[in-house]
Amino acid sequence: MWGSYGRRPALVLAGVAFIDAVERGILPGALSKAQDDLGFSDFQAGLLGSAVVIASVVMVLPAGYLADRFHRPRLIGGVLATWGLVAAVTASVQSWGQFMAARSALGLADTIDNPASSSLLADYYPMESRGRAYGLLRVAPIFGVAVGTGLGGVIAAALGWRWSFLLIGVPGSLFALTVLRLPHPTRGQQDRRREETIGPREVAPTIPGPDERRSVNLEIRLLLRVKSLRALALGAGIASGGISGIGFWAPSFFERHGGLSGGAAAGVTGGLILVGAIGGILAGSRLSDRLRARDPGGAMLQAGVSQMLAAVVFVIAFLNLPVWFVQVPLFMVGVPLIVNALPGLSATTAEIVPPELRGMAFSIAAFVSTTISAVSAPLIGLLADQFEFLTETADGPTIEGNLAYAFQMVVPLLAVGGWIVLRGRHFVAQDATDALA
Repeated sequence: MWGSYGRRPALVLAGVAFIDAVERGILPGALSKAQDDLGFSDFQAGLLGSAVVIASVVMVLPAGYLADRFHRPRLIGGVLATWGLVAAVTASVQSWGQFMAARSALGLADTIDNPASSSLLADYYPMESRGRAYGLLRVAPIFGVAVGTGLGGVIAAALGWRWSFLLIGVPGSLFALTVLRLPHPTRGQQDRRREETIGPREVAPTIPGPDERRSVNLEIRLLLRVKSLRALALGAGIASGGISGIGFWAPSFFERHGGLSGGAAAGVTGGLILVGAIGGILAGSRLSDRLRARDPGGAMLQAGVSQMLAAVVFVIAFLNLPVWFVQVPLFMVGVPLIVNALPGLSATTAEIVPPELRGMAFSIAAFVSTTISAVSAPLIGLLADQFEFLTETADGPTIEGNLAYAFQMVVPLLAVGGWIVLRGRHFVAQDATDALA
């Protein structure tokens, strides 16, 4: 099932994604201790959380350009080796400005590994097992953020917030030695048409030579001509933005509208997203492999239908209904529906573009997802502020924003994303044929 390379490359690249997420998860766990020490405001703390996202938006397209031109295991290993240095620098900062610079540097480094890893998986594994390989890559960060946040909080409470970054962040860079030992497969060698014609080991390297190198802008224009890629990137971006916005505001929703305490609301949300996302991705990756074996656009069919169903589920979940008997069970259904097709969409991305442009294709998809995710939480907050909601607090009645109304207005966009993906599935077969022509 896993082909000649076996499962090891997928596990190693999933390990990179896990370490990446652990690095990002340390800050939320250690944030309050860092604030007390350095004395920065909640607004400045929020900017620290956005630094990684902003840096990712800046770096994501150049990262695809690099992935299409350089030895990918060395590129990933080199970046991973720097994370320990970034963690050590973070542990030594003396002001908010230095902290912000360190988090931005982490965002720049983090962004480089995803296009290279996604491109590598398409060259390690045949089409029949790519969904499962991408499933491992997508599920690892969910574990990583949970582990990083939990350990960051525990270590910060016991030893201080600076030790959180040193003890968790620095050892992760040693994993670079494992990444550097990965083989670098020929680009496109697992694609069926090339195997059937000249054999996977005889394909000439497709890395553009010095005289053939195209600009980033030209490559983006070439890829945006691929109709199914446009639909896939936008639809998957809306799904990612949806889960990001729900994950950010759901604790406040359960606290404000469901009457849960702050700790209980955060715990419920974390548990629902952790279990739902992991279960949905692992089950969905297997389903997508089966669907794609029957229909090239099977993963996009899966994604479109799932997102439309998720929109219906969450519209009901955010009504004024009992928390434990209605809202929580609906969340357990809705989260897997949003994320279950993401591994299959990654596999489809690899199949509808030329092998030498896969890194840039994954970067375009990541750029759309990152941008929509960055906008989703502020948009929900802005809409909530337009409607008053009276809540009971320890200090008496308080007027806050109505998150239920905001979600009711935003969640239907998931159905729009599903419709876009369904429209794009009709172009997959032709685009996949053109990619290998």
